Amino acid sequence: MQDQTELRRKALKALEKKAAYGDDFELKNYQVTSEHMSNYDSLEEIDDETKQTLLNVGVIPSGKERSGTLIMTDNSISHSSLSEDSVELTSTRKARDKYKWFDDYFWKLVPVDKDKYTAKSYLENADGYFIRAPANTKTSMPVQTCLMLGSKNIS
Repeated sequence: MQDQTELRRKALKALEKKAAYGDDFELKNYQVTSEHMSNYDSLEEIDDETKQTLLNVGVIPSGKERSGTLIMTDNSISHSSLSEDSVELTSTRKARDKYKWFDDYFWKLVPVDKDKYTAKSYLENADGYFIRAPANTKTSMPVQTCLMLGSKNIS
């Protein structure tokens, strides 16, 4: 398990570190989560404009021919559904609470001090998504995920 104090120290030190690519933005002008989040219990509840956005990026809003669908809007899960038990879709926060081994992998792929954007995500505990196929299970259908911005000034 990683030392959270050390990760926090590294992230704090990186808050002014520019990204290797792209424009440099002032983080103080952005927030990690939106105050106006839409949560959908079913895909049928999604408004027509959002459904069209999903279609434009290749996500089928009916959920047909999928083992599961997960939609993140403004860094929060706005919809998660499964059509079979061979896969698990949830937020990283819920996965951390559920699985003791999760912290062995958490923040290992991308260093918290990679740049100021990554550091802010760590320090503000931005949520992510977790996809797991339990041992000895198979699914014939893909999982579809979509990460989209629904508000302005979201980092």
